[in-house]
Amino acid sequence: MGPAMAKALSGQGTSKLAIPTKDGLLFLEHDNVVCLTAEGRYTRVQCQDGSSHLVCENLHDLELQLPPARFHRCHRSHLLNLAKVSQLFRHGGHRAKLITGLVVLVSRRHWAALLAAMQGT
Repeated sequence: MGPAMAKALSGQGTSKLAIPTKDGLLFLEHDNVVCLTAEGRYTRVQCQDGSSHLVCENLHDLELQLPPARFHRCHRSHLLNLAKVSQLFRHGGHRAKLITGLVVLVSRRHWAALLAAMQGT
């Protein structure tokens, strides 16, 4: 699925992330998506229910499907669901702890914007 399809899906006001599978498309509720992590040309979608999906799409293309008010790019390799962030760490490297226990890096460049986004939620 390319950027045009992603824009079309996101423009429909859907609350689901469409990810391609070998059999078609899998639709994940935004509330179930915890974070997305770039893995080379692929993206790993981590879900609150414990499932993980390796998708043959880059992070940017999937980001186009997600509402920017709910999902925040905190690093070139990570996109977070703001509602799933449980703690932010400033010392020892900027990091965000998610409700699943997963800890992801936050770049210094994105730190202030993440704090502002968290205060806005």
